[in-house]
Amino acid sequence: VRLYDIKSGRRPVWSVNHCENAIRALVALSDGNSLIFGDGAGESFHVDIRTSRVIGKFKGVGGAITSLREDPSREGLVASTSLDRFVRVYDIKSRRMVNKVYAKQRLSDCLFLANPEAQEDKEEDEEVWEQLEKKEKSGKSEKREKREKNSKQSRKRKHVDSGEP
Repeated sequence: VRLYDIKSGRRPVWSVNHCENAIRALVALSDGNSLIFGDGAGESFHVDIRTSRVIGKFKGVGGAITSLREDPSREGLVASTSLDRFVRVYDIKSRRMVNKVYAKQRLSDCLFLANPEAQEDKEEDEEVWEQLEKKEKSGKSEKREKREKNSKQSRKRKHVDSGEP
């Protein structure tokens, strides 16, 4: 990982060469002094930019890391996804795993909700779901009417073709 300052020249101002594998994900933390990066072997490191020192390593990943995200609403949490299909949430200071969830899909990225408890968001979601349910019900009734109409027409044709009164 290298940090460049275009005002000072073409050479990197800061460099860390700690991992042997290619870096797959990187997140600059909100404190402005550190970053976390993950490589293709499933290792992720917390690095202090000021001292060019590795603060620690996050453990428990079984595949290449595909994304890293910091929680914007609560400081101190970072989430990672990897090719082993797990989403892991870590405490940044202690580097301990807070939560781990298996997803059936292959994961390429993860996001934190800005404020999941917001009442306005819940009300908007309820309105959206109600509208979708109404559309679904109206769509089903229209389809049902078309099917009934088609079946009546086909019965009339059969009735006329057979010559019965």
